[in-house]
Amino acid sequence: LDAKNLRVGALLERIYRGQESWQKLARVLDARGGDAPGKEERAASLLRLGRVAQRKLEDEDRATAAYERVLDLWPGNQEAMSFLSEHFSKTEQWDHLVALYEDQLRGGGAKSGEEAGIVFQIAMVNWRMRKKPDLAEPYFDRLRRFEPAHHGMLAFFREFCTEGDDRARLLTILTDAQRSLADGPDKTALATEIARLAEAGANAQKAIDQYKTILRHDPANIEARQSLKRLYTQTEGWNALIELLRQDLERTPADDKTARLKVLREIASVYRDRIKSDTALVTVLTQIVQLDGDDIDSLRELVRVYEALGRWRDLLQHQSTLAGLLPQGEEKATLFRSVAKRWLEQFSNVQNATDAYESLLAAAPGDEEAISKLKELYAKRRAWAPLYALFEKQAEAASGKARIDLLGEMAKLAAERLDRGADAIKIYKAILDEDPARGDVLDLLERQADRDKDFATVAWSLERRLAIADNDAARLTVLQKLGGVYADRLADHAGATKTWRRALEIQPGHPKALRVLRDSYLANNDFDGLEELYASQNDWEGLSEVLSTAADRAAEPEAKVDLSFRTARVLTEKLGSTERAFRSYERILSVRPDDATAAAALVAIYEAEEKWSRLPALYETLLTAAQEDDQKLALLHRLVDVTGHKLGERAAAVQWAFKAYDLAPTEERLDELEEASRAAKSWELYVDAVTTRLKKKKGVSNKDRRSLKSKLARLHATELGRLDDAISEYRTLVEEEPGDEEAVAALDKLLRSEDRRDDLRWLFELRATQGAEDARASILTEW
Repeated sequence: LDAKNLRVGALLERIYRGQESWQKLARVLDARGGDAPGKEERAASLLRLGRVAQRKLEDEDRATAAYERVLDLWPGNQEAMSFLSEHFSKTEQWDHLVALYEDQLRGGGAKSGEEAGIVFQIAMVNWRMRKKPDLAEPYFDRLRRFEPAHHGMLAFFREFCTEGDDRARLLTILTDAQRSLADGPDKTALATEIARLAEAGANAQKAIDQYKTILRHDPANIEARQSLKRLYTQTEGWNALIELLRQDLERTPADDKTARLKVLREIASVYRDRIKSDTALVTVLTQIVQLDGDDIDSLRELVRVYEALGRWRDLLQHQSTLAGLLPQGEEKATLFRSVAKRWLEQFSNVQNATDAYESLLAAAPGDEEAISKLKELYAKRRAWAPLYALFEKQAEAASGKARIDLLGEMAKLAAERLDRGADAIKIYKAILDEDPARGDVLDLLERQADRDKDFATVAWSLERRLAIADNDAARLTVLQKLGGVYADRLADHAGATKTWRRALEIQPGHPKALRVLRDSYLANNDFDGLEELYASQNDWEGLSEVLSTAADRAAEPEAKVDLSFRTARVLTEKLGSTERAFRSYERILSVRPDDATAAAALVAIYEAEEKWSRLPALYETLLTAAQEDDQKLALLHRLVDVTGHKLGERAAAVQWAFKAYDLAPTEERLDELEEASRAAKSWELYVDAVTTRLKKKKGVSNKDRRSLKSKLARLHATELGRLDDAISEYRTLVEEEPGDEEAVAALDKLLRSEDRRDDLRWLFELRATQGAEDARASILTEW
């Protein structure tokens, strides 16, 4: 009834939305979009219709139609434009999309400031979507007026002009874009691009201007610097290139040696190869060498330039430096030779010339010119040490007579100029090693060694002189001097001994040799050597006297003993005078009383001479040292004999006999003790010995025991007058063995002499009852 009733339509829209009746809602909104009285109300209804169709009904076509009607009523509506542009793009309806944007432009739908965006959209659709750059070109060109530096527009014209080979237009477009930009990375990038285009178009100057502009705003731009270097090289702008390189050098940190060297070498190449300015090149090369002192190529170039410029002192300095860096070879030697000659001939500088010639000789060992000049210069400057070193180097390489001559010069310098006596001596020895017959060198060596108090070398030279002496008289003279050096200067006992022995070989019996050797051997306690010396002369009598005297004078006990034994051995073995050795043995025993060897030797002498009084003490010494019982028994027996029979010391003899029996309790030893006791009329030790023996429970047989008791009984009866003890001892023996006739007879005799009838009756009864059968009858009769 009333299609334009807004209130009813709004209420109905609200009801359908609440019921989610989207189709009905869409019909209501579609109707209101055509019938609503106001344009804004119709557009609003259509917007809501588009949303319902898109979001609720999912009807893209109906939504598209709704939004197109919106744009008809409301050009430029953002929602409608957004949906339609997305829809046409998604469905690739590029013509519709372009038409959409163009309608907006024509219909005034674009707001202020939005026109450039719409133009860009149209241009992009034609270029990228429709693939029609010709249709896109007017729009991009129109966009330039809005934004001369628009990135999309610039990208299009880069491609469009490149394909059309229209670099001029592209250059213009990029230049306009560059002007519109403020300083910054984008403007720098455009300037770089413009410069490349200009360079590609053979417009080098424009490219240079662009790169220079870039560097003014961005001095660190590497591409711009490299491109400028290339362009300056192409256009032969050498001064500009030098300036650019110097800027690089100023910007390079002082501690970045590698980078600064690289720049300096580039500058040097320009000065050398392009500008050809040696004056300027010198400065740059000097800087290079200061940074890299091992740059041989730069040093060679400096040498060439200095020579060309006539700067001789600089030339000499750098020639020397260059030569020092070069390996061994002809170039190194040539440089040093040139330096040396110029210092000497042009500047008369002896010191520097000398240094250069020394370097030349090091670079070319054996160089005749260097050697000759150095000898001359060293002598002129009195530089003896370097001259000596020069001779030394020559001598190392020389041989034969040339080497010997050089060594002679060295020795002369060392001795006379350098006060190096030790070196002179060493050199003289080296000469003699190569030519032993040089007597003049021996003279020089001996004088120098004597001056330096180097007596070892004096001895060495005398030994060499001895080796070349051609007769005994000359050798004997040298030996006497050599022996004095060894003995008095070097205190070399062995050397002196050997020397004087050699003298004796030449002249046997040489008095001084004998005296010196004797004193030397004695002073050094070399008694073996002393004996050998006298043996070589077969002078045993003299040896015995020397040894005996030395023994008397010796303070050390061991030395006195040793010398005494040696004396005794010579007297007995060499001279056959054993009796003369007694003093030596006595001397030994005075120092070492317990020496068994000396004691034994003396015993033999004293026994032979029957010096009995001196023997007991010696026997005692031997007895103390004896290890075996047989030895001890023999000595004890001799002691008993000497003290008892030879000396009449019977008590002492008893003592020794007692010790012998104690050591070996045999019948023989007991008889010896008994004999000694009887001679001394002293029986205490004998009784003690027998009693002690009888008390032993082991080691004594019954026979031995009865024998001992019998001896003891007999001693009591015959020697001691102790008849009761004797009768007691015999009675025990008879009771033990009634058949012992000897005991019975002795007891019977004692009983009869003492008239002990009761004891005698007991004895008869015992014999009659227990005695032998054949004797019983006579015993009974007697009884």
